[in-house]
Amino acid sequence: MKSLLILIVSASSCLGAIVTKIGTSDFQTTKGTVARQTLLFAQMTNQTSLTISCWVKYNWTDAGVNSQLGAGAFQGLVSKGAFPGSGALQFGLFSASEKIGFSFDSPVNTYHTWSTTGNSVQTNSWMHLAASFTYSNGPSFRLFINGTNSIGSFVAGNGNAVGQTNAVSYHNFLYQKAPSSSFFGGAMSELAIWTNALSTNQIYQLAASRVKHMPLQISPATLLFYWPMDTKPHLPTITGENNICRDLTSTHFDLDAGGIFYGERVLSYQPNE
Repeated sequence: MKSLLILIVSASSCLGAIVTKIGTSDFQTTKGTVARQTLLFAQMTNQTSLTISCWVKYNWTDAGVNSQLGAGAFQGLVSKGAFPGSGALQFGLFSASEKIGFSFDSPVNTYHTWSTTGNSVQTNSWMHLAASFTYSNGPSFRLFINGTNSIGSFVAGNGNAVGQTNAVSYHNFLYQKAPSSSFFGGAMSELAIWTNALSTNQIYQLAASRVKHMPLQISPATLLFYWPMDTKPHLPTITGENNICRDLTSTHFDLDAGGIFYGERVLSYQPNE
C-alpha cells in the first residue's frame, strides 16, 4: 500500500514548479564576495575539465520560442558568460532547432559548437541532462540525456581549442541573455557543476536516482557548485540579498534566482522502486 501511494503522488505533474516567462529579461547571476569570486576563477579556468548536470522541463519547443521572439532565437540553459555573439562565452549548454548543444568561443566570436544529431527537446516532461568536456580535446565531449550517451558531433569548429581567458566578466552560470535570443521556456532543478569529467556510471547515477541532493554524493572533491533550485528559494543572511538559491557546496557561491527560475522542492518524477 505504501508503494502504491508513492506512485500516485509521483504521477502528479510538476509539483509547485515555477517557470520562466518567454520574453522576460532574465539575467540570473551568481552572488558572492570578492574572495569567493577569486576562488571561482581559480578553480574554473579556461583549461578546466567540467561536467554540467541538471534536470529540465521544457514548456516551449525551440520553434515555439522562435515564433515569439523571431528567427534565430534559441533556449539557453546553463552558461558561463553571455551567448551568442558577445565574445564572452566560456561555455554554454543550450538547445536550437530542437537539438541540444554545447558551445564555447575561442578565439573571440569563433565558436566551437557540438550538437545532437537528432531532435532532443521534449516538452512537458522532465529530462536529465549532463555534459562533460575537457578544453583542447574535442573528442572528450559527451552529452547524456536521461543517463544515455547521445549521438552528435561538432557542427562548428572541432573543440580542440583552449577556451578564452577566465576573466572577471565571466560571472554568470545560468544563461545571460544576449539581444533577442536565448530565453529558456521551462523549469530547472538540481543544477550542479564539477571541475572534472564524471564517469558514465556517475552520470547514470545522477539520472537514475530521481531524488533531491544527489549531486552531493557524486565526486564531492570536484563538485564546485550545486544549486537545488527549490520552488521556495533559500534565504541566507546576506545583506541586501533576497531570492537566493544557496550553493550547497563549501564554495557557497550563491545564485540570485531573481524570483523567476526555480525547479522543485520535491522531485515529481517517478522514483525508482
